[in-house]
Amino acid sequence: MREEDKAYAAGLIDGEGTIGITKRDGPFISMSSTTPELTDKMQSLFGGNITPRQPRQPTHKLAWVWQLRGRKALNALQLMGPYLLEKRKKAKALMLVEEWIAVTPRNGKYTVEQAATKVGFIARFKAI
Repeated sequence: MREEDKAYAAGLIDGEGTIGITKRDGPFISMSSTTPELTDKMQSLFGGNITPRQPRQPTHKLAWVWQLRGRKALNALQLMGPYLLEKRKKAKALMLVEEWIAVTPRNGKYTVEQAATKVGFIARFKAI
């Protein structure tokens, strides 16, 4: 992937994106736009899903939401992380890339210590 594409994607996430954790799927990145070319670009770069979001008000436009979850989200964050400028999003991306795999066992079975470590990680993540 070209460096320009990584930087462009980071700019879109800085401006219109969300970096978070869900209980079910773990890390995710999402971006909403009323310009479908932007969500299409993110999908072409990283994969993921695009879904339409109906307007809440008659004066609002139809929007599209691009989402990427799990390991694919971690990989995308690793690629665009150096180009993120917004401090909170950069901190969240770095934290997920550096720590998520260590606090989540592959088999999904946690010891008491592992569960406590993951709960602590999530609390620190949400505090950002």
